[in-house]
Amino acid sequence: MEDRGVLGSLVDRAVIRIGALIILIWKWRASLWFRREHGRLPQLCPPKGFNDKIFWRKIVDRNPLFVVLNDKIAVRDWVSRQAPGLQLTRLLWTGADPEALPASLLDQPVMIKHNASSGFNIHYDGQTPRRDDMVATLKAWMARTYGTRLSEWAYGQVTPAILVEEMLGYDDGSAPDNINVHASRGAVLFASVYRGDKRGRREIGFFDDSGARLAMQMMDEVDPLPQDWVPSETLFKALEGARALSRDVDYARCDFMATEAGIWFNEMTTYTASGHLKLDNPTLVDRLTEGWDLRQSWFLTTPQTGLREIYRKALVRVMDRRQAVSQ
Repeated sequence: MEDRGVLGSLVDRAVIRIGALIILIWKWRASLWFRREHGRLPQLCPPKGFNDKIFWRKIVDRNPLFVVLNDKIAVRDWVSRQAPGLQLTRLLWTGADPEALPASLLDQPVMIKHNASSGFNIHYDGQTPRRDDMVATLKAWMARTYGTRLSEWAYGQVTPAILVEEMLGYDDGSAPDNINVHASRGAVLFASVYRGDKRGRREIGFFDDSGARLAMQMMDEVDPLPQDWVPSETLFKALEGARALSRDVDYARCDFMATEAGIWFNEMTTYTASGHLKLDNPTLVDRLTEGWDLRQSWFLTTPQTGLREIYRKALVRVMDRRQAVSQ
């Protein structure tokens, strides 16, 4: 660590405070949204909590890999290279023109998604919605600009398209489990298991990297899994898959679907909840995600230009000093 003395330390702290002020003013809508959700502005001097780190990443870190990871189509090839043994859902069709959606695909239940956004999915049951209504919805999706409202840079860089995947489920017809694993540089930070259907009753439980239950819960209408619920082997397979997928990324959430037949990779995100993750034990979340070291981020490990480089170096030095003091 470079020793710049007391004066150098003061200069570095002044630089990152000015940088934080510029970020908050530049992205004032995202800043006010954060304040509305959390009752405070994001802490950026330096970012400490999980949601603060996500906010900082959205605005500052323009890692080119994020564009691939957040593209539900392009990420499939990346996953196949990063974790060759990981099973992917069967991709039935992709295209940019909703009118070209083959009618033959609608003779069966399928998942229809937008590739460059979060939450834009249609669980098509083989009957509803009607094709005309579906095409109208898909056209509306394609007409939107993504990533700007919440300042999620990578989404705005993805070439938009529609994808159709096979529909997964348990043998009894129930929806697959959704397993979301938060990981950093090959290490699992924590995971969640959703059971049930988004359109009906859902339950969720949180687990550490060993599969032990964590004492926290979503602050919404999702019910907790029963305390005596025991994870199946699929959770441990998802944890292993996330370790492989995250080994070259300072942080990503790796999502999987699971049934009695095994697990499938679903998607990845670099902007979990857009920095608005709300759990009833935020202190525990921040502690669990201390392993996400922003000093390993693309921005802080890649020389920048101009004022961005001055800010980058100052932030690295401040974080290095804080790390040294805490040890």
